[in-house]
Amino acid sequence: MAGRAAGWRGAVLAAAVAGFAPTGAAWAEAQAPAQALARAEAPSERLQVIYNPETRAVSRRMVRLYDPHPGMALDFTWEPAPGNWPGITPDGFADGPGKVSWRAPGVAGYDPRAVHHSYEGTLAAGRFEGRGVLRYRDGSRYEGTWVAGLLEGAGMHLDASGNRYEGPFAAGRAEGQGIWRSREGWVYTGGFAAGQRHGEGRVALPGGLRYDVVMDRGEEVHSTRPRVFADATLGGLLPAQSGGAAGKVAMAVVIDQRVTEEQSVRYTHHVGENGVMIFPMDEELQRIWNGEARPEDLYVLTDMSQMDWDATRAFAVLDLATEDGSRVRLKSLDLAVDLSMPHLRPVLEAQPHAGCVGFRPSFNFVNHGWGAVENAVARFRFSNPDSYDWERPAAERPGTDWYELPVGSFDQGADVMLRDLFVQAGADVAALETRRFTCPSQELMETCSAQALAGLDLGALNGHAGGMGVISTDLIGELRYEWVDAAGVRNQDLVPLGLHVNLATIEVPGGLAECGAGGAYATEAPQFLEVELPAEGRDYRINIPNRGNPNLAELRRGLKLWSRQSSMHRLHVEAEFGDGSIRRSPMVELYFLHPRTPEFTSTTTPASCYLSADYDDLC
Repeated sequence: MAGRAAGWRGAVLAAAVAGFAPTGAAWAEAQAPAQALARAEAPSERLQVIYNPETRAVSRRMVRLYDPHPGMALDFTWEPAPGNWPGITPDGFADGPGKVSWRAPGVAGYDPRAVHHSYEGTLAAGRFEGRGVLRYRDGSRYEGTWVAGLLEGAGMHLDASGNRYEGPFAAGRAEGQGIWRSREGWVYTGGFAAGQRHGEGRVALPGGLRYDVVMDRGEEVHSTRPRVFADATLGGLLPAQSGGAAGKVAMAVVIDQRVTEEQSVRYTHHVGENGVMIFPMDEELQRIWNGEARPEDLYVLTDMSQMDWDATRAFAVLDLATEDGSRVRLKSLDLAVDLSMPHLRPVLEAQPHAGCVGFRPSFNFVNHGWGAVENAVARFRFSNPDSYDWERPAAERPGTDWYELPVGSFDQGADVMLRDLFVQAGADVAALETRRFTCPSQELMETCSAQALAGLDLGALNGHAGGMGVISTDLIGELRYEWVDAAGVRNQDLVPLGLHVNLATIEVPGGLAECGAGGAYATEAPQFLEVELPAEGRDYRINIPNRGNPNLAELRRGLKLWSRQSSMHRLHVEAEFGDGSIRRSPMVELYFLHPRTPEFTSTTTPASCYLSADYDDLC
C-alpha cells in the first residue's frame, strides 16, 4: 500500500489539465460556433450597466460585440476585467480582457444555469482576440489563442462527449502534429489536417498496446496493430478472454459534460495512456487540492456551506457497447475499487478579525482539510492596501521589514495574536485601542479617512496603511508547516498569506454597506446511480444493477460518485457476461474534493464592543 500511495502522492492535478476532440463530421460540427463567429457580419448590441471594482463607479453604456449564435437571440453581459474599465472602444465595441456571458432572455442574471455559452479572455473590437476560453453549457469548450474570432496556434477543444484534441490550430481547425484523447481511453498522437486525423500517427491503448497508423482525412489506411485482442488491464493482452462476449465489447468511463456544466463544483477527466483521471475542473480547486492555493482561491470554500459540499458529486457516465452491434448477455456489472485513500493535506484559510472595536490586531486560521497542521511558522510583512495592482495581482508590493511569528500545531483552527508585534514596530498601540473616529456622512468618508490616518502614529507601519471607512494594513507573506499523509509520510508545505488587519474604523450614521454572496447550485440527475465511496478502503466492489433486458448491444449508466471527505480512488468497471468472459474498463483515478467545515471558534473577541453589527463584516 505504501508504494502505491507514493505514486498517488506524486500525481499533480495541474499537470493533468492538458486538452480532448471529435473526428470527422462531429469535429466539423463542433467547430461551427467559432467559424460562425469569424464570419459574423453584424454585431449584437445591448445597453448595460458597467461596474468599476477599483473606484466603485457605475456607468450605463451601449456595448457591441459579435455573437457566435446570432439566430438564438440571446442576451449578453460584458464584464471588463479589473484594470480594463470600461473595456469599450469609442464606437462601443467590447475590448480588452474580460468576460462575456450569453444567456436565455428573461432569466435572472445571477442564475448561472441560464448561461448558454461564455467567453473569458481578451477581445479586440468585439471579436475574440488573444488568449481566451469559450465554454458551452453542454460542457464543450475551446481554449487557446484567438485571431479574429478563430483559434490559431496551440490550443485545445473538448467536446460534450468527453473527446479532447490538444495541439495546433489554423483558422479554427486542428492542423499539424496533435493529440486526440478519445473518451474510450485510447490516444492518437500524430498528424491532423482540416480538423481530421491525417498522415502518420501512433495509437496507444489503455492496457499498454502501441501501434503505428497512417490516416487519410479521418480514415485509417494502414496499421501495424498485431492480431491480438487488447485489454485495459494486463499490458494490453488477455488471450484467455479473447473470445466470447467480452471480446466484442468496448467500455468507457468519463465525466458527463452536460450534467457537470450545471454544477457548482464541476469535474472533468483526462485520458492518458495509463487510464482516465477524474478531478475538479476549476483551477482554484486544483490548487487547493495540490496545496498551492492563493488566498483569493479560498472563496469557493467560504461561499459553499457544508450542505452544499455534501451534495457535490462527480457525474460520470459508463458506456458499454458491442463493436459489431450484436447482442451479448450481461450477467453482472460492478465497480471494482483497488484502493481508496483519504487526502489529508491541510487547506488553510486566514480569517481577519473585524467589528466590535476599531483596532483588531489578530486573525485566525481555519483548516478545511482533513489533516492536522504541525510546527507552523508565519513569515510576513505589512503593505498599504492601496498598493495592490489590479492588473498585476502577483506584482511585488512595497512594505515593512519582514517579521517571523511561530504559530505552532493545530487541527481545525488557531488564533494568531499581533499586538506585541505592533508594539515592536513602534506603533502607538494604546492610542489605537482607545481612540474612536467619526464622520458626519458617507459623502465625506474619503476626507474623514484621510484625517484619521494622518492622526495615527503607526511607527514602522507609517505609509503602509490606508483605506476608506476602515483604516487597515495588508499582511502579506507565507506560512510554512508540516503534515502527515495517509501513508504516514511527513510532508512540508509553504502557502501564501494575504489578509487585512483593521487598525481603525470610521463610524458614520447608519453604518456601512452590507455584503452579499450568491449560493451554490446543484442540478439533480435522478437517472444517475448514487455511488458513495469510503474515504479509506482496499479491494472492494460496488454492484451496478441492470434492471433492463440482460441481452443487449449497448448500455449507458450514469454514476454519481462521491465520498464524505477528500479522498483518492483507483477503480474500474468490470462486466461479466453469460459465457463467463469478463471485460474491464480503463483504470480510473478519481480525485474527489470534499472539504471539512471546521468547528473552530476564535477566542479573541474583545470584552466590550462599541461598533454596531453593521461593521462586523465589511465588503
